[in-house]
Amino acid sequence: MGMEPYPASGYVISWDKIKELCPIQADRLALACGFEGITIDEYADAEPNPDGEGAVDICYSALLEEFEKITEVNGTGLELGIFHYNSEDGGRYDELKDGANWSVEGMTTLSPAGLKFNNLVGFQRWTVLG
Repeated sequence: MGMEPYPASGYVISWDKIKELCPIQADRLALACGFEGITIDEYADAEPNPDGEGAVDICYSALLEEFEKITEVNGTGLELGIFHYNSEDGGRYDELKDGANWSVEGMTTLSPAGLKFNNLVGFQRWTVLG
């Protein structure tokens, strides 16, 4: 099976904004990475594990929990995640920076009508070449 380009999209937040929202947990993650001799970019590329037992994983998990807590509105918070991006694998119009990027889940919700007809309507992705 050949490799084909595909679109990807999502809500992202900068590390600087994360540090504003969760300064203690962000500093602890950066310190833990430094202690382990890695950068946050390298951690993002190494399949982070919020359930892991290492110091970096524990600090990452604490950051995720604090972010969800600090963004909570009416009992629902946003979910933070980390992923690694390499522009050599992407397209020229990509808006991400190389290295660690932070995704945010929970930014959109279905309307009442969307909830009612969710079983009939599906979300799909496609690429248009032209």
